[in-house]
Amino acid sequence: GEADRQLARRCLAMMGIKHLAPRIYTAISGGERQLALVARALVQEPRLLVMDEPTASLDFGNQIRVLEHVERLSAGGMAAHRPEHALRVADRIAPLGRGHMVAVGAPRETATPAALAALYGVSEQAVAACLHATPGG
Repeated sequence: GEADRQLARRCLAMMGIKHLAPRIYTAISGGERQLALVARALVQEPRLLVMDEPTASLDFGNQIRVLEHVERLSAGGMAAHRPEHALRVADRIAPLGRGHMVAVGAPRETATPAALAALYGVSEQAVAACLHATPGG
């Protein structure tokens, strides 16, 4: 109905892609597709939005664009699959391991190199190198 169309237009506008409404999904860029998928999820008015690698297969510029939009949405609740994304946009994180939360807290306190190394089964040095190589890490 019309109320659904208005909500869809508001969600597209919220993601900065209202101008794409008349375009075919397969004819837009990868970054625009990711933003369209987030807008599609937002139309459902979720209380929590869980994102599994929202920047997968995107070039650097589109990764930043998508993360900037996700950052604006983070006040409403979201989850990210990649630690460096959560460190950039979240004020609270809950790393998951073996099917349960292993911790809950502020990103800088919860996602320490030691904690991430244990979670992912890698060395602290490898984690520290990756976190320092990413913006916001």
